[in-house]
Amino acid sequence: MSRRRFSFKFVTKEGSAFMVGTHVVGGIIAGALLGYAFDQLFKTAPWGLIVGFLLGVVAGLRNAYREMEAIAKKAEKEENSPEG
Repeated sequence: MSRRRFSFKFVTKEGSAFMVGTHVVGGIIAGALLGYAFDQLFKTAPWGLIVGFLLGVVAGLRNAYREMEAIAKKAEKEENSPEG
C-alpha cells in the first residue's frame, strides 16, 4: 500500500494569513501555559510565567516569519512561472 503525501495546494491566501496569526497566538498560549506549569511545579511564581510568555512570543513570531517567507517564495514562484 502506497502512502499519500499531504499537499497544501488547497491553502488560499486567506488561509495562509490565518495560519500566520495562529502561529503567533499558539506560541504565546503554549509558552504561557508551560511557564505556568513550571511555576506550579517549582513554586517560582511569577518568573516561569513571564519567561514562558516571552519565549512563546519569540517562538510564535519566528514561526509566523517563516510562514510568511514560504508564502512570499510561493507567490514569487507563481509570478515567475510561465503561464501555459
